[in-house]
Amino acid sequence: MEKEKLIWINPKELKLDKCNPNSMSKQLLEALALNIQRFGWNMPIIVDQDLVVADGEQKLAVALEKNWSEVPILKRNYTEAERKIVRQSMNKLRGSHDELLDKDEFIKILGDKNIGMEGLTSLTGLTEQSVLNLLNKEERPLDEAEGVSNKLYSLEIECPFCHKKWKKSKEEK
Repeated sequence: MEKEKLIWINPKELKLDKCNPNSMSKQLLEALALNIQRFGWNMPIIVDQDLVVADGEQKLAVALEKNWSEVPILKRNYTEAERKIVRQSMNKLRGSHDELLDKDEFIKILGDKNIGMEGLTSLTGLTEQSVLNLLNKEERPLDEAEGVSNKLYSLEIECPFCHKKWKKSKEEK
């Protein structure tokens, strides 16, 4: 595999094909913007030889909205079909989350006074309620017949740091 170099370019030079099936809510776009501002460009925008975006359309939208002067790109020679398969694969090739490991990680993040709940939610696009729901998850014994427990575990959730309480609205499956 050949090493590729990032190119920094004015985002206004990039083009969209207007066929991207992936979209983000305003809340997630703002979280993406905050994430890039705080941690930098962890992934460049991938474009074809004509500067049509293959992957990174949401990052481009953020850069244009924030009027950033440069964005990092990887420029590749793709056919139209190859550009679309790159987009599809980048949108779909994702792992799955182990909620109990997420819970452990959230507890560590929430314990950092420089990040806390506000940082966790603003940088990930999660709601406080979804974080608290996950924090309230318990290790569950599997139901022998179905492999899943349908028990309602708690009706109230309390943040372990600020002690704010919320009512749980759904049964866990």
